[in-house]
Amino acid sequence: MVILEYDSDNPGWERLWIAADRSRSTSTFDDPDPQISVSLSAPRSVSEGDEVRITATANRPVNGDVRITLEKYSGSASNNDYTVGDIVIRSGQRQGETTLSARMDNEEEGDETLTLEGRWSGGTTGRITLTIVEDEGTVNPEPVDSAADRAVLEALYDATGGANWNNNANWKTDRPLSEWHGVTTAADGRVAGLDLKSNNLTGQIPRELGGVTELATLNLNGNNLTGEIPRELRGLRNLTYLGVGSNNLTGEIPRELGSLTNLVTLSLQYNNLTGEIPRELGSLTNLGWLLLDRNNLASEIPRELGSLTNLRVLYLQHNNLTGEIPRELGSLTNLQSLYLNYNNLTGAIPEELRAFESNINPQQGGVNLPVGTPVPALPAAAALLLACGLWHIGRRRMAPTRL
Repeated sequence: MVILEYDSDNPGWERLWIAADRSRSTSTFDDPDPQISVSLSAPRSVSEGDEVRITATANRPVNGDVRITLEKYSGSASNNDYTVGDIVIRSGQRQGETTLSARMDNEEEGDETLTLEGRWSGGTTGRITLTIVEDEGTVNPEPVDSAADRAVLEALYDATGGANWNNNANWKTDRPLSEWHGVTTAADGRVAGLDLKSNNLTGQIPRELGGVTELATLNLNGNNLTGEIPRELRGLRNLTYLGVGSNNLTGEIPRELGSLTNLVTLSLQYNNLTGEIPRELGSLTNLGWLLLDRNNLASEIPRELGSLTNLRVLYLQHNNLTGEIPRELGSLTNLQSLYLNYNNLTGAIPEELRAFESNINPQQGGVNLPVGTPVPALPAAAALLLACGLWHIGRRRMAPTRL
């Protein structure tokens, strides 16, 4: 609270009041001319670093400029520390103002009280005191949850048997979304992560999930989801991780997933997906893990996968893939693990895969296959042979993340 000081020994100080606006404090001192009085007003309290507006108001227009000097008051008028500013009421006007920055002088913790004294040509003074509240640092307000995202999550809960999840803590309650099991929110309240792996989700993935546009991580691996992968997931343009592996999903891999260019991991393994591997996946140039194994995919391996220069792991085993191994896979210079076993591939091992020739994993029963070996001519006794649909080639085994 601001305390206004009253100096009974100063004849120039004739009146003192608090303005009707209780958020401001006002002191009045008079000109020697009894027809003129001037009041100072300022906020009762301010925070350190704030700009403080101090106003001088006359009871009527002044004749000639009136300058009020503001000094820091230290107990007596003769011992004032320094001048902090001036207020000028121009001739013919009733009001003038100045703006000061609230700064603390002492190094002690806690709020500080500052008293200013006003002096003008008549020699009369007025004092006004305000409290500077110590800045304890900026406190970020709690983010406001996105109502749209909340509605989508509730739809996901209803569509996937949320009442029977292994963990559904706080779902469909008024608690902040960040307190719902598996949900991560960003500073703006939007949902940024959804991790419900191995949580007994059943039913189909709702199309509405594509509307959570700030989602970066979607992990639904290891559940009992059925139906198709919604094409509407193309709306998740910020997605870096998409995991719906180890479910019972059917249908084709949506071509629209090729527009999710921020993806680093795409895990669709251990499902019942059919059809071809979309060529559009070759546009996912940030992809490091492409896991499509253990499905019923029946097509050739797209040449476009050779554009995935950041790819480290490519799992295509246990499908019904046909045709030759694309030479373009030789461009995957960052590849550390390539699994093509248990397919129906034909032709010869491409010359471009020479870099992998000596890296067949012997622990998997591998044999050293010379580049150019025709697939049909490979011995049936070898464990990792294209002719038998069993082949692994890679530098070392790597487990995909977040499974």
